[in-house]
Amino acid sequence: MNDLERQTIDGSGAAACRYLALRVIEQAFRDLTSTDGTRADHESARAFLAGSPIFYRWCEIANVSAALTIARATTLKDGCPFL
Repeated sequence: MNDLERQTIDGSGAAACRYLALRVIEQAFRDLTSTDGTRADHESARAFLAGSPIFYRWCEIANVSAALTIARATTLKDGCPFL
């Protein structure tokens, strides 16, 4: 993370950035487990939650453990018959 990015996140928008990052990760979990989504939605969520480069960035901003999030996604994915 460069100094400009750090200043932006550490400033007054930090809570908003964290909220957005958490919602992005949460939506990926919804897409992964939804029975209404398309195959492409499921595959995209699976690839994201498996540890795509941007996933790690969102986890850093959200201040959540990427390893634990990946482990949880793997557990859910293994229980989904449509994946």
